[in-house]
Amino acid sequence: MFRSLLTFFQDESLTSFVRGALKIRTCHSIYKSCHKILEWPEVWEHRDKRIKEQFESGVRLGVGCFSLMISCLPPKVLKLLAVVGFTGDKEVGMAELHQCISHSYTLRAHLGALILLTWNLIACYFLGGSLILFLRARLSLVSGNIEDSIRYYNASINSQDSYRQFHHGCFWELIFAHCFLREWHIAAAYAKRLAKESRWSRTIYIYYLSILLSTDNAIERMKRDETVQALLIKVDRYRSRIAGKSIPMEKFCSKRASRGLRIGSLPFANFEFLYFWNAMDVISDKPKLIKPLLSDLMDTWSEVKSEVDVNEACLYRFLRGVLSRHLGLFDEAENCFNDVIHRENQLTELSYLIPNAHYELGVIKQVQSLNDQAENHFNTALSAWCNEKIRRIENEK
Repeated sequence: MFRSLLTFFQDESLTSFVRGALKIRTCHSIYKSCHKILEWPEVWEHRDKRIKEQFESGVRLGVGCFSLMISCLPPKVLKLLAVVGFTGDKEVGMAELHQCISHSYTLRAHLGALILLTWNLIACYFLGGSLILFLRARLSLVSGNIEDSIRYYNASINSQDSYRQFHHGCFWELIFAHCFLREWHIAAAYAKRLAKESRWSRTIYIYYLSILLSTDNAIERMKRDETVQALLIKVDRYRSRIAGKSIPMEKFCSKRASRGLRIGSLPFANFEFLYFWNAMDVISDKPKLIKPLLSDLMDTWSEVKSEVDVNEACLYRFLRGVLSRHLGLFDEAENCFNDVIHRENQLTELSYLIPNAHYELGVIKQVQSLNDQAENHFNTALSAWCNEKIRRIENEK
């Protein structure tokens, strides 16, 4: 067994891999043959009982280890291994190791106990614990299986209470999951828990709580608006500084909160939140999730278009263009982005919309194999971003 494992480390060629695999199979076959010998009473009839116990503990240790290790593999791999004679069952492996330990005076009993201890304290935690559940939830989220991801995130949360910070990571991911399903009020509940429990950035959490809460039509409008305004006032209060510098995302949230207080509402901030964290790209190939978001965005515009200024109007057109691009509606998306660019001189805030609109146009042209036009838009976007950065640095002096 050890020689076969050393073969993998000694040489990484395919030949070495096949040679090592054959040696492991031979070792597995030997253990299976020895396991059959245990069931032959005539072999042990005139032998010392202690010899049989030593032999049995070694065989059961080997069979148990093989069964445990193979049982950890994915089901598809298990089916392939079964063809060449490998079988793995966790219950069988555990039973064999327990029988090995039962012969407490044998040489291998302590090794069997150590293997079981390692399995129960380490392997089981990682194979069925919070980390694996979190990663499985993340995979489901980026694959567009939002309901599955929510279930796995909650299972990860429920699997342990020792590390509350790990819960906070799950809460953050659950905000996006529920936003994808347009369950804004549930996303707001997780933002509220983060604002209350996490110390990472209360400025960001409180801002997100306010913009998500503003979408909850189940709350009486006057009470909801008062709560949102009260939260926006708190946003700037918790800003952090590192080496005297503001955190960029906190600075953005603070500016948007100030604007919300000044004009009374931020009707498209929840969609802007998804764009800023590249969440729309995560579900770009899931029309069943993009279409409802676009419908919600257009419904919101219908309600507020007579009340908003040119900055919010451009933000709406920009977000509509992004969602249209993900749906493959390139003409509609181009019209939206060009509309934003043509209003550049009218914008008094949200200056980031111009370079981002050029970038989005570059993406469309690249998909259409119009590489020269795409390069022009990307260069324009890069130049605008650099100029904006220089302007911010000069303002901070």
